[in-house]
Amino acid sequence: MKIGFFSQYAEKHLTGMNKVFLGCTESLCSLYPDNDYYLIGESEWLGIDLPVKQVIVNSAGITNLNWIQNENSFDVIHSHYRAFHCAQKYKCRKIITVHDIMPYTYPQWFSGSVAEWIAGPLADCMKESDTIIARSYYTKSEIVRCFDIDEKKIKVIYPGIYPEDKFVAEGKKPESININRNNYLFAVSAMQTNKNQDGLVKAFCAFMERHTDMEIKLVFAGPRRNATAVEKEISRYPRWRDRIIFTGYVTDDELVWLYKNALVIPYVSFAEGFGLPVLEGLKAGRAVITSDTASMPEVGGSAVEYCNPFDTESIVLALEKVIFDSEYRKHLENGANTQAAKFSYSRMAKELMMEYREI
Repeated sequence: MKIGFFSQYAEKHLTGMNKVFLGCTESLCSLYPDNDYYLIGESEWLGIDLPVKQVIVNSAGITNLNWIQNENSFDVIHSHYRAFHCAQKYKCRKIITVHDIMPYTYPQWFSGSVAEWIAGPLADCMKESDTIIARSYYTKSEIVRCFDIDEKKIKVIYPGIYPEDKFVAEGKKPESININRNNYLFAVSAMQTNKNQDGLVKAFCAFMERHTDMEIKLVFAGPRRNATAVEKEISRYPRWRDRIIFTGYVTDDELVWLYKNALVIPYVSFAEGFGLPVLEGLKAGRAVITSDTASMPEVGGSAVEYCNPFDTESIVLALEKVIFDSEYRKHLENGANTQAAKFSYSRMAKELMMEYREI
């Protein structure tokens, strides 16, 4: 089988969508080596060492793949979020992965141009595709609700953790951060409105106001741009400013250490297409607090403590329950790996191959 992947956009620091692409591609190449895999676009920046051939050097600005299909005769063209067009006369299977459509459903949180892209090129691509891969049942329901697409053509396939052995090693403590094991909460995400970091800061400071003798910190990992709302919330509680730490980007080794040595992993986003930090927290064997909204319950199952991300008091109560009830926290930790084991790129690759073979 000849499979063409439509290249993602280049990134200096790989984020969720590109890690999904890498995890998926590595597993497909490992489990199904008899297929021929091609990348439609550049690949050097991905740093992959896989039997994937490059079709064209740069796919930036390209959406119409008719001429590429005419020259290559792919059995499958699969894009991991970039919208594309390939005429129906080409009898290849056309697949688009949709991570989420939140810029369209929550335009107040995102750039208007992204919402327009979802309503235009992406919606057209979804309608033309033979299969839409959604990262969660939440995303699937939103696609059906917003674009009146037949739910039968939408397949939910969960991602895993990339690389799959990421949490085997103990990791490396970041030298520049003054923290000790089990004396901090660890939150991972970019500074975006939907991530609700300012809500987490507010809840953390409210928690500290009630428990002033607690020696605990809140550590954020991820890019700090667009941190205005978070900084504004911190300024309201100057007493606890030194307890809130921003690491910026960290290496994978440092990320693993930060996950594995945290007391609690809070992830109180308003909405997510999947919620990878919830899965990573579980894989690290930590107690996780997350939102009872959108896709997070699909990832957390019964192995996490839930809260209402729109309600500060709900977040505070969840923090108090998990931090002060050591037996309950241990219960969550004991169930974490069992829940995390339900998600893997090996499983994703097997489910994808079933879709590829329906040519």
